[in-house]
Amino acid sequence: MDGYTSKIYAAAAGAALYFGASKYVEDSKVRLLVGPSDENKELKKLLNQCPSLSENSRLVPTPYLCSGMLQTVYGTQIALRKDRASNIKYVRESKVMSDGGTVSLDWYPEQPSDDVTSIAIVVPGLGGSAYEYHIRCVVRRMYESIKDMRIVVCNHRGSGRTPLTSPRLYNAYDTSDLTDVLNELSTKFPHARLVCIGFSLGANLITRYLGDHGH
Repeated sequence: MDGYTSKIYAAAAGAALYFGASKYVEDSKVRLLVGPSDENKELKKLLNQCPSLSENSRLVPTPYLCSGMLQTVYGTQIALRKDRASNIKYVRESKVMSDGGTVSLDWYPEQPSDDVTSIAIVVPGLGGSAYEYHIRCVVRRMYESIKDMRIVVCNHRGSGRTPLTSPRLYNAYDTSDLTDVLNELSTKFPHARLVCIGFSLGANLITRYLGDHGH
């Protein structure tokens, strides 16, 4: 291969890389599937507080984690990592549901007293639990930001070393376990404000719960 041919191949490779990267970035533009923002005051307020959600923003994935498979492999490698941001110790509470199934509640930094003012309920995604790296980081960061808040991770049946005591598992449709947990917390701590944070399937469960119960 002579020098002229090498330059042609190099130019072609460079052009392909340039157009490929341009499409990669272009496909990463944020698109909001909502009505006109000027008709929705709450949406305008949200966009003012979160400029990363504006239509001119982009969410560019890490180039070497550009597919779901690569992200899954990477996630399994860091799931149990411990560092200063994630080094926490939970206090576990087990709950037996009406059908004999078991869910576990991992509290941080401790179980709340009767006069607690706010409780954050974290619902992990499919196969996730309180032990996931990103869950531990979020829990610790929330507590450091709001010291009087108590955080609890609601582990699904059979997840996070929760014993599997019934034939029925969990899924993205069934909100009965989440409903029972929230009802018990609101009854036990009537003066506490309850805030839910969901990841992946956990966010789906919270959304469905809100749709079913209307609050």
